[in-house]
Amino acid sequence: MISIFCSGAALAASCNDQRGTVIFEDNFADDSGGWGWITDPNLKFGGGTWSLHLDPKYTNWGNLNTTFNAQEADYCMEVVVPKSVAPGNAVSLGLAFWANDTDNFYVASIDSSGHATLYRKAAAKWQNIFDLASPGVKFEPGSIAAVRVQAIGNVIVFSVNGVELKRVRAQIPSGPLRFGIYFETQNGNPPPGVTVSIKKFRVTSGQ
Repeated sequence: MISIFCSGAALAASCNDQRGTVIFEDNFADDSGGWGWITDPNLKFGGGTWSLHLDPKYTNWGNLNTTFNAQEADYCMEVVVPKSVAPGNAVSLGLAFWANDTDNFYVASIDSSGHATLYRKAAAKWQNIFDLASPGVKFEPGSIAAVRVQAIGNVIVFSVNGVELKRVRAQIPSGPLRFGIYFETQNGNPPPGVTVSIKKFRVTSGQ
């Protein structure tokens, strides 16, 4: 059974109220969490933070975990809400889940302009499931936000800071599904590039 979040004031920006058995948890004390691309000099682990600097020649980046899998689960990550790289050029930072590979996955994201979105990438093509310009909860650039997805029983429930934003029915893909982090800029990535940070990533059974 999927728990229902309150629709009023936001709760604490943390992943501490997830239900069920812990499948995976990383507080980024080091690089032992099974993430890909750990040899990338722009990717840093340690001191309770995962951070990546995206060079100007790139506009998006994804990092799927390589050693853990989850299907029906409660996914949550605590992020530092990114700042826009320029006026009209928001930075979107999201939680990737139900990933077969980097061409087939879902991502629930927030961006520096206050939007909350759910996308699906299937056979390398993007599909916009919903884009909430006024999601009902504010997340200011530089603050910590808890981005959470409960993906259980063919229902995706997307919340931020304990406030349910949207739920949608979806078929769970087959196979050993992965999870991870995805972010992008909307209109290019001017010098010196953009840096994003994650403070925690946690996955539980959800029930």
